[in-house]
Amino acid sequence: MEAQPRTQQIVSTVLAVLLWLVSFGLGLNAMYLLLQIFYLVFGALGGSLNRAERFGPGLIFLLGLAFLIFIVATSEYHRKHVGTQKSWRLFAWTIGVEIGITILYYLL
Repeated sequence: MEAQPRTQQIVSTVLAVLLWLVSFGLGLNAMYLLLQIFYLVFGALGGSLNRAERFGPGLIFLLGLAFLIFIVATSEYHRKHVGTQKSWRLFAWTIGVEIGITILYYLL
């Protein structure tokens, strides 16, 4: 009787780690795509690409800082709510937003 809950906990942990890796990879990709969207919008509003690229390092710094804070905050949240529906819902929202940014990039 004790083996099934332990097995379920191991599967849940492995799935959480895999989802975290997926969300981390998608998050890095989203940072790049947000920079590209910025360049696109800046150019569409009449700015030059040369001028837009001057904002690039600062934007990447801010996006990286925001992503780092997000990773630390969600890691703490998952640690406190491991295996609960709240934890899985946060994974779903995170991955959904990151995929949404990717879709937005390809639509523009």
